Amino acid sequence: MKRRVLTGVGLLALALGLTLLSSLVSSTRLEVQDWDCPPPPASCARPVIVLGFPLPYISDYHGISVVGSASLSGALLGMDHFHLSAFLADVVLYLVVGLLAATIVRSVRARSAGVRLDGR
Repeated sequence: MKRRVLTGVGLLALALGLTLLSSLVSSTRLEVQDWDCPPPPASCARPVIVLGFPLPYISDYHGISVVGSASLSGALLGMDHFHLSAFLADVVLYLVVGLLAATIVRSVRARSAGVRLDGR
């Protein structure tokens, strides 16, 4: 039981670390922020720099941060937008991938040792 808890905590820490590390992945996307919008049917969306993979969870905030840049430290200081739902979705995704990898490793080790997965 203790080993499973430690494995779970380790996988959660790994997922959190990978999510934070994914802030090094930069791209652009259209985002609506609080600038003046043209009359319909034109769009208020403008291209902004975003960070995070696979779901970007940091975006450049046009009014405060340096234009055309975004960073994890800027998001923590409030100079860039931090999207909590995308961050949590990335953590969950990396956690699921980690759980799948741990299950596969456990299965391969058990088969090579000739032990069934249920311990019999």
